[in-house]
Formats: sequence, C-alpha cells, structure tokens
Amino acid sequence: KDAKLYHQNYCGCLYALTKQREEQERVASELFSPISNQILPSCIEDKISLYEKRMELEKNKIDYRIKREKFLNYRLLRAFVKENKKTIPSYFLPYSFLKRSFTKGRIEDCIDNIFYFNREEIKFIELDFFNTLLDSNYESVKELIFNPPSFEKELEVRSKIDIYPYSLSPIIVLDKIDVTQSKYEIFCDSTLYRDVRENLVIL
Repeated sequence: KDAKLYHQNYCGCLYALTKQREEQERVASELFSPISNQILPSCIEDKISLYEKRMELEKNKIDYRIKREKFLNYRLLRAFVKENKKTIPSYFLPYSFLKRSFTKGRIEDCIDNIFYFNREEIKFIELDFFNTLLDSNYESVKELIFNPPSFEKELEVRSKIDIYPYSLSPIIVLDKIDVTQSKYEIFCDSTLYRDVRENLVIL
C-alpha cells in the first residue's frame, strides 16, 4: 500500500476471474474489447492508460493518490435494427437498454429532430443531427461504427437528447429515417453492472 501497488483478491488467471465475475453477477469486461477499439470505462485499455500516467507522475516526482469510485458500467454485447425486415446500419449510444432485448413497431412522432418509437421509450436520430450535436462530420453510420468518438463524447450527445442523466432509453443513430413507410425491429443485448474504477488525484 505504501508503494501504491495494485492489489487484487484473486490470482489473476482466467478461471479465477470468471468465477469471481459470476459471483458478482457482472460481465468479465476485461476479456473483450469492441471492434471499434473505443476505450470503455474500466476496460483493460483504460486501466493501462491510468498506469502509464502514474508512471509518468513517478518519473517526474509528482505526488499522487489512486482513489476508487463506484459507478454503473455498461457494455453493448450485440445490437441491430431492421427496417422493413432488412438489416440496416445502426449505432446505439451508451446505456441503451431493452429489458427483453427485442421489440418491433413504428415511429409515431418527430419533435426537434428526435424520432420517438411507439415502444420501449426508444428514440432515433439521423446521422446529420448526430453530427450537429457532436460537431463532427461522419458521412455514414458505418463510418461511425468503426471510428466512433470517445465514450465521454457519446455521453455528451446522450445528455443533449435525454434530459435525465440516469436514462436507460435506447438512443439509436440511423443514416436516414422514413416515418411514412417504415416498420422497425430492434434487437439490443446489453448489460448494466455495478463496477469500481480508479482515478489519479494529483496532490
């Protein structure tokens, strides 16, 4: 503790980690990363970044503390949207959650560039509006999928669409939305779990 060394309460092998995560009823997020290479909260890359900063502070003889905080973590495991039974490019913002993973219906309203689905409190936005909110210039949802903004930037976009900071309503980005013809099927397999992350506090 005096040397500020990391301590874990299991040996670190795959089997011990899997057992611990099962007992905690949470996903073993250390074992996978998104295809987009986005840095997610409390993922391996996030932890490596923190300890690289720590090494830099020690090299420059800057005093610090590592403080832990509890938070609600999120992982999107699998998701897609079908428009008139055809799968289309779609991008789900963080903390999009469906209780039963699947629903289908139609868009019933469009207010201030936000399209409201008639089930599960789902909201859609078009890519152009997403670009406006983010001040970005994505040309397609496919580009967004493989080259996303930071997780923090996505949360900023969510906060501009949903006024409640604790909202779990799915928010989905599509290239274009046709409210007159389209019927949509939405599948969203995501998980929410209590987690702890470490922060560097410089003294």
